[in-house]
Amino acid sequence: MLALVLGMFFCVAVSAAVIGYVAREAQRDSRDFWTPEGERMIADVRRRGTDLRARGEGLRQRMPSAAGRSSSGLDS
Repeated sequence: MLALVLGMFFCVAVSAAVIGYVAREAQRDSRDFWTPEGERMIADVRRRGTDLRARGEGLRQRMPSAAGRSSSGLDS
């Protein structure tokens, strides 16, 4: 099991190194790393994240505070 986990970690590390190398070389050559479609996807994900964060804050403010309540009835 340990060998499997270490192998997976190694694969992730190698892939991150390759992506970093390609991005650095593209930046040196003054080329864009992302395609226009990739840029749109990233902008969409950021927009959705902002919307979800705002919705979560709104839900948190509407929920009554549970600070005084316990999850079990054994505390009394």
